[in-house]
Amino acid sequence: MLTVNPEDFNRDTLVGALGQAFFSLSVGMGIMVTYGSYVPKKENLVKSAAWICFLDTMVAILSAFAIIPVVFVTLGAEGLGMGGGFAFMALPEVFAGFPGGVLFGLAFFILLFLAALTSAISILESCCAFITEEWKVSRLKAAVV
Repeated sequence: MLTVNPEDFNRDTLVGALGQAFFSLSVGMGIMVTYGSYVPKKENLVKSAAWICFLDTMVAILSAFAIIPVVFVTLGAEGLGMGGGFAFMALPEVFAGFPGGVLFGLAFFILLFLAALTSAISILESCCAFITEEWKVSRLKAAVV
């Protein structure tokens, strides 16, 4: 994963890397304006943005160190090109292989669901904020809508 082969670097590699970076940060970019309105004026936004970019990158790298070997062992080299679906194919085999794996697997997939749910809620915050501020609707009604 950490070896660089200059022959493999081409336009498609660059476009794929940039696409991943923009996708990874897109959730934050999509709601930054709304959440920014909740931040106190004295907060250092440049420092906060730098920390977000740094931590996002570190989490991605640490996740790759954990997941790529698992996918390679369980699904082989062709499993690495599957995208996000490998979590539902490779990880259940891994969890089944160690004591208490069913509980760890259950906890992992519940946490994965909660991560997706909170991301979706976070994305909808912009719409809720607009509805509550422009149309003077309660937050509960805006969330339901």
